[in-house]
Amino acid sequence: MSKTDYKKHLCTFMGRKANLKILLRYIERALEMNAIDHYWMIDMTRNLDDHEYIFEEQQRLNGMYPGRVHVHNRNERKKLLLQPEEKVKETIGKWGTFYSFLTRFGDNDIIAKCDDDITFIDVETLSAAYELRWRDKNPYIMHANCINNGVTAYHQRMKGIWNEDETLLYPTCGLTGPLFSDPEIACKHHIKFCKDLSEDISNINKYKLQKNIYFCNRVSINFIFMLGSDRNTLSKIDEQDEYETSSKIPQRLDRPNMIIGDFTVAHHTYGVQEPVMEKLGTYNHYNNLANTILSQPDQFNTNKNITTTFNSTSTIKYNNIHLMRSWTSDNRVAIKNDKTGKYLTLEHDSRERTIGPKKISTGKYLTKSRVVGRDTPMMWYIQDETIRTGAEILKTTPHSPNAERFNSHLVNVFYQGNYKTNKFVNISATSGTFKLESAAAPGMFLVYKTWPNGEDAYMIEKIPRNEADDWSFEQLPSRDRVVLSTMSRETPNNIDNDHTYSINNVLPKNDMTRGFYWMVTEYIWEFIHKRDNVYHIKLVADDKPDLYLSKTGKDDVQTGVAEEGEVVDKQLKHVNSGLYLSVVNDKIKLSPTGTSFQFDID
Repeated sequence: MSKTDYKKHLCTFMGRKANLKILLRYIERALEMNAIDHYWMIDMTRNLDDHEYIFEEQQRLNGMYPGRVHVHNRNERKKLLLQPEEKVKETIGKWGTFYSFLTRFGDNDIIAKCDDDITFIDVETLSAAYELRWRDKNPYIMHANCINNGVTAYHQRMKGIWNEDETLLYPTCGLTGPLFSDPEIACKHHIKFCKDLSEDISNINKYKLQKNIYFCNRVSINFIFMLGSDRNTLSKIDEQDEYETSSKIPQRLDRPNMIIGDFTVAHHTYGVQEPVMEKLGTYNHYNNLANTILSQPDQFNTNKNITTTFNSTSTIKYNNIHLMRSWTSDNRVAIKNDKTGKYLTLEHDSRERTIGPKKISTGKYLTKSRVVGRDTPMMWYIQDETIRTGAEILKTTPHSPNAERFNSHLVNVFYQGNYKTNKFVNISATSGTFKLESAAAPGMFLVYKTWPNGEDAYMIEKIPRNEADDWSFEQLPSRDRVVLSTMSRETPNNIDNDHTYSINNVLPKNDMTRGFYWMVTEYIWEFIHKRDNVYHIKLVADDKPDLYLSKTGKDDVQTGVAEEGEVVDKQLKHVNSGLYLSVVNDKIKLSPTGTSFQFDID
């Protein structure tokens, strides 16, 4: 199909009048340029003033571009807004109105969704972004190169757009990061961006990544592109839309996401940033920028191209078992209690999920984790004196200054204070034996206890050092090796968050806690075409340096530097050695005869 065979739709959750006064100026220009075919205002307002404002704007814009500007959910929202305020509050965070609306679209529709506080859109490359979305249908969502987004800020920093050290840190599991913990950094980005573009709109080129980036992590969905052909999965989303669109659903489908590197937008603020944004007047900078570049119809009005290179991505399987990078590293360890000989590990229980001040049941369940001791090891992650799984930390901070003991459980790194306070004293990821002493409460140690009913527990207890338990940290094997691993997807329909993990007969269970993020990473591969049937086979892992399938030693396979691999039917040949990727005694090796694998590349 040619690009004229699909329709370009843009939708916004409406919305706050103050934000929309800037956003709608860019929407108007996009309509004028035919960068979008239809604009949909999804009425999710929280007061009558905003509600009436978006209708007035819809009438104005549709008068200029007849049949192209629409309001959805207006009458239903009006009825709600006439109810007591408490009724309106109960709907906050419920997005099913929009996602069920997507069933009206067809296979030849591309749907973009942007937040109402998008304060800049590069409308000159918007049409090209839709074209890329149409051409590459493998990613589940595509995300704009966004100013004030934790994941994209990391990639902007890697390109040298920013210079502060904080943004060299990839947000844990794609969540929060330095822009949350230090909103002044985000403000600096906003002010610099507006200043550069106000001086010369061509400075937008300084902020382009000049490549498209696949990723398998959660992301804040500030501006995303979706396929009409995915409407059946999208339409089932309700409350956790960010998690489901960027993590849960694409993991279930083994489809990565993508950052469109040259399509740039600006997202004004997250809630935690608002006080600093107001203090530094970042909104005014964007208002002035819009006045500068949109004041004349002959400015900022040409459809331009972007980097459109994309590659095939696929899992690689043997008998439906995934080929993936080993999930061990220098700072990943198994932790054993020397007194019991048991490994520190987790078990997961379900609890009812409720929302709102009245604790209204959603009819779904979450899973929570308990710290237990088991005979088989589990992987833990040691960073900056914290003991973590993926995005959760073993709690070491007492609930009160006079606490004599408290349960050690897991708290989410999403909240920056948890990361900063829940530390142990003098631990590292090297092998050895440690006393695990709370940094926040000196003299309190992690110890094993047995309750009268025989159940075990791990407590942080005030106890003399010489009586505290010893803990052994054991380095895990197979760093950077490529392994075969079974993907377990155990989530029943009534469980809200995912329960996906990977199992391998060599490595410990890769069992992260049940948070709202992409559970298992480093198992989807990007096939970068070099010539004929020859590729560089790259791991989709944007939070790490580039890693490729490569040879080590005589016949071992790891992830390292780029080496050429040839696709021969369903076999993968290492070009330099002439050896084939093979399964030998359940291990990945190179051998003269190859193994047929399951993968799908164009």
